[in-house]
Amino acid sequence: MLSVMIANALLALSIAVPFGPISLMCVQRALIFDPWRALACGAGASTAHAVFAAFAFLGAHYAIGHAVGLKPLLQSISGLLLFILGIRILFLARRGDVSAPVTVSVSGDFAAGLTMALCNPTTILRYIALSGSDISQVRGIVAGLTATISGVVLGTVVWYAVLACSASAVQSKVSRAFLARLNFLSGATLAVMGLSMVALSRSGG
Repeated sequence: MLSVMIANALLALSIAVPFGPISLMCVQRALIFDPWRALACGAGASTAHAVFAAFAFLGAHYAIGHAVGLKPLLQSISGLLLFILGIRILFLARRGDVSAPVTVSVSGDFAAGLTMALCNPTTILRYIALSGSDISQVRGIVAGLTATISGVVLGTVVWYAVLACSASAVQSKVSRAFLARLNFLSGATLAVMGLSMVALSRSGG
C-alpha cells in the first residue's frame, strides 16, 4: 500500500509541477500576502486532483468519458474564469494597489484553486491513465482508494508548499514596484491564457 501511495505521489507531482495558472496564483499570493493564502489555493487544486484520481481508480469510465466529452465546454469555462481573473488583476495593477485581494479570504483562495483545477480538462485527461495503470492495482477497494487519494494529495501539496515557502522566503526583499509589475504580468498572462483556452475550445483543439 505504501508503494502505491508513493507512486501516486510521484505521478501527481509530475502533473502539478508544470508551471501553470494555479502555480502563478500561489506565487502571487505568497509574495503579496503570506504563504497560508498560497497554500489555501494549492489545497483547493489538490482537492480537485484527488477527486480526479478517485474517479480514475474506481474505473468510473462513464463519468470520466462524459467529462472528456464535455472538454470544449470545460475549456471555455476555465478560459473565461482565467480571463476574468486576469482582467481583475490588471485593473488592480493599473490602480497601483498591490495589496488588494483578488479573493477576500483563505476560503476564497481555496475555492479559486479548486474551481480552476476542476475546470481544467487537461488534468482530467492525465488522470485517466490511472484507471489502467499498475500503480492503481492494490488489494481491496478501500485500501487502494485510500492509497491513491493520499498519494495524490501528498504529491500536489508538496509542490504547492515548495512554491509558497520559496516565494514567501523572498517576500521581504521584493519591492512594491516589483509587486506592481508582477501583478501586471500575472494579470496579462492569465488573461491571454484564458483567451487561448476559449479559442482552442471553439476550434475543437
